[in-house]
Amino acid sequence: MKKFLITISIIAGVAILIFAANVTAQYIKVKEVILTLHYQSDDKMLTIEEINKDLIAHFGDFKGKKRKEISVKEIVKYLNALNFVYSSKAELGILGKLEINVVQSKPIAVLISKNKNHKYLSSDAKILQPVANVHQAKVIQINIPEIISKTVKDTTNNSLLVSVYKIASQIYNNNSLKERINSINIKSNIIKKEKFFTYTLIPYKENYTIKLGDTTNIINKLKRLEYLYKDTNISKEQWNKYSEISLIFHGQAVCTKR
Repeated sequence: MKKFLITISIIAGVAILIFAANVTAQYIKVKEVILTLHYQSDDKMLTIEEINKDLIAHFGDFKGKKRKEISVKEIVKYLNALNFVYSSKAELGILGKLEINVVQSKPIAVLISKNKNHKYLSSDAKILQPVANVHQAKVIQINIPEIISKTVKDTTNNSLLVSVYKIASQIYNNNSLKERINSINIKSNIIKKEKFFTYTLIPYKENYTIKLGDTTNIINKLKRLEYLYKDTNISKEQWNKYSEISLIFHGQAVCTKR
């Protein structure tokens, strides 16, 4: 019985010490803030300075604040809602060290809409706003025959943008196509009151067009184009003898000379 009481006393004492330590820790002030920014590509649309400025404007200066006054969940929630932020993580150490890590979204295409406004399409299918005072990302340009609403945040509920994302991601992730294709023109068509879109690829500094037609078998069409570039010994200069490459018909690549 005596041993049992001693054990209970020790456990209670430890619990009290832990509780007291946690209470005390909540009053420790933040002494150091470390903010890091990671890029997934060469296109640097965000800076640490801008992110820090946004955080201070929203939360105030973290330095000097008590630990209990800071919510890492709120920091992460705020950061993840910012334009061009892919993900974030925040940790507040017991000694007052706040570490914040931000990963920038990766743009894979710039969308030029009917009203000439442009937005970015990210690798995770998000629609992002352009960043002020930052050069345009070096990605494929896609000319959209519609106006993209400011409320559109991703491609989920827009069939055109779903198709655009499928094509853009295939090109972006294929080095052979990525280095050859400069832009995509999209044409709106109506047959028997049914609306559909057709796609034309425009190469860099090469004077011909690549007709994809609609998005039927689009991945196979792009693979055919890749094989055509890889399996022929035709130079970029010689390709200019052609006016068009058509991938519209199943299993075919029809090259039309001028």
